[in-house]
Amino acid sequence: MSKNTVSASATGLPDASCRVEQLQREAAVLIKAHAIADRKKVSDRTASVILDMRMRVLSEKLDGIESAASFFPANSATGALFQLSLIHSMADVIQSWIPEDSERAEAGTEARQAISRMCYSIRDFIVAQTGANPEDGCGDYYMSESYNPHRLIEDAIAGRDAADE
Repeated sequence: MSKNTVSASATGLPDASCRVEQLQREAAVLIKAHAIADRKKVSDRTASVILDMRMRVLSEKLDGIESAASFFPANSATGALFQLSLIHSMADVIQSWIPEDSERAEAGTEARQAISRMCYSIRDFIVAQTGANPEDGCGDYYMSESYNPHRLIEDAIAGRDAADE
């Protein structure tokens, strides 16, 4: 695919040649199932244990998909958005390894914030160039627009409260 070609996924149709996009679709199903299970309230002890086990299985499957996505090149805008969302999410995990009272904690926070700004910038570029929907890459789960630092800065400069929109 040439660099000027828009993949089928950018038009809303799945790109069957992109293994990362296929993994994204699997992840989207698991994320939805996890959200539904998370909202369930059970009072029965046995049902609670079973629900906890299902949640753990869903989380483990999602972890596997996230890991697998790193072994394939993205061949579609949706695949690239999914990998970018995973990079953004993994930066949070890496930062959590730095103890808050460490002398490197501030540097870790600054690096994490820089990664976030760059990820949102790249995401917005991909969306602008391809017309892809950022949520197609599970972006609402991993990289919510409500945390977009560029939008938050623009809103602050304009005197808007992002919560009002």
